[in-house]
Amino acid sequence: MIILEIGIVGPGGTRDLLINQPEGYGTGGFYLDTGDRVYYIDPGPGALYKINRFNWKLNIDSIIVTHHHLDHYGDVLSMIEYSSKLEKKVDLITTEDVWNHIDFYHRKFVNYINYKSLNNVFQIKHGIDGFGIRLDNLYYTSDGKYSDQILKKTTNVMIANITIDDTMISDKHMSLQDLYMFLNTIKPSILILYHYSKYILEKLDTIKDVIQDKYKIDVYIAKEKDKYVL
Repeated sequence: MIILEIGIVGPGGTRDLLINQPEGYGTGGFYLDTGDRVYYIDPGPGALYKINRFNWKLNIDSIIVTHHHLDHYGDVLSMIEYSSKLEKKVDLITTEDVWNHIDFYHRKFVNYINYKSLNNVFQIKHGIDGFGIRLDNLYYTSDGKYSDQILKKTTNVMIANITIDDTMISDKHMSLQDLYMFLNTIKPSILILYHYSKYILEKLDTIKDVIQDKYKIDVYIAKEKDKYVL
């Protein structure tokens, strides 16, 4: 079985958690260590500060920014400097929108890879150019609703950006019903809930219990400084 190490730097999403940075649920993104490569995914505001506060020493090979929203790219320039140490190049997998945000100086330290050139990605339904991705045995939904355009490949571990429940209506964010459709299609054995809004925080324990009962899978609620070795 492939061993993955996932480290949660900051699982928060949306403006309210970005601005207030509640303890345990602020922004920052996460890293994935597959044994062959280390990826840093969606370095939102606070990413570099928290890595240092946790005393994590990461040797990052690739930075992935799934779309041009502040909670996903806010610390990307800092993470380029941290990852490259201004001495080498690291891969930057992202959209054209994000690439246009990268200044000339920082471009010297990355190999830009437009996500559309890859076959392990899918466009997200989020009102903006963006993508979800499957890395090794991890499937990351990024933001957005379920659509027929998702990558239909089964996986062992899924990180799902759950922002709203079914009491709210959105054509751009994943609801519980969208998550259920993902689970029915991708069939993970482990689900990590991630990317919350203030509306979902108080319901996370209930959502976890419902999903575990319905799908008979292990469900985790991501918090800052959590590590999973799977």
